[in-house]
Amino acid sequence: MAATPIMSMIATTTDKLSQLPIKNGQLIFVRDKQTIALDYSDKRTFYHEIISLDTEADRLALESPIKGTFYFVIDTAILYRYETEWIKVTNGPQSILCIGVEFPELGSSASLYVNTVDKEISIWDAENRKYVVVADSTKEVTNEDIDSLFS
Repeated sequence: MAATPIMSMIATTTDKLSQLPIKNGQLIFVRDKQTIALDYSDKRTFYHEIISLDTEADRLALESPIKGTFYFVIDTAILYRYETEWIKVTNGPQSILCIGVEFPELGSSASLYVNTVDKEISIWDAENRKYVVVADSTKEVTNEDIDSLFS
């Protein structure tokens, strides 16, 4: 199976899945069923046997990967299938910068996330599986502001 260009990744629940139109190259994580779906050739195919691993090192350290099983590496956001060797099904995100208001459900530790409304920069904390603000916008301090601190 050759690498499929993934144009977008979405995380959702079963009850909202039918509302998502089929878009070739869309990878959908169905959180409440621990299933993924791939939109390809104008069809949505579901994959039910998926094992999540935190890092590429965890994947490579597997002593006996299961033949015919899909493995998703959270840190790199890459989906693999194991047959007699590792087959890379998707490529990781190409961008190291995500700009917008809504971030993906699953982040990548190799990316920066910029919230354009709150003017904050975040990184993905893989261990705690959440975004952490590492920088935010500040306003210029006037001389009056400084003087008022000492009055």
